[in-house]
Amino acid sequence: MYPGDGSGDFGTRRPLNRPSGSPSADWSQTTAVISVGDVDGDGLGDLWTRNRSTGVLTQYLNDAADPQGPGAPLGRGGNRTTIGSGFNGSTPGVAAVGDADGDGHPDLWATWTSDDHLHFYAGAGYPTAPRGFAAPVDASGGGWTSVIDAIS
Repeated sequence: MYPGDGSGDFGTRRPLNRPSGSPSADWSQTTAVISVGDVDGDGLGDLWTRNRSTGVLTQYLNDAADPQGPGAPLGRGGNRTTIGSGFNGSTPGVAAVGDADGDGHPDLWATWTSDDHLHFYAGAGYPTAPRGFAAPVDASGGGWTSVIDAIS
């Protein structure tokens, strides 16, 4: 992680280590790290990750009370939650831009190779933090797989 330094630049790189008990001790299968903003309302940025081989989406909440300080490591104990599955090779692109539908909670966008469309997943399971997503809604007329291929 490269934290902001408060003047518009990035500070010194800080490694993010997965907490003990994580599905993997490293990040080698993580093919998406999504900055989703402040999911739980504590004023700290949180992360979603996607493991492309398993298709699991995991939420890592930042914790200001962590003895090591915010961001070190994210998702310790109960602050790590599986929030989705099925996002493997058939969904090459996953992204979040915050609250897309205006309900105050972060949402997810994903491309599907099966129909070449962009799909919208509204965050569900609030009020404290997302625990999953509503059924996907087709948000495009196609052509998204080639967009993902071009930027990958």
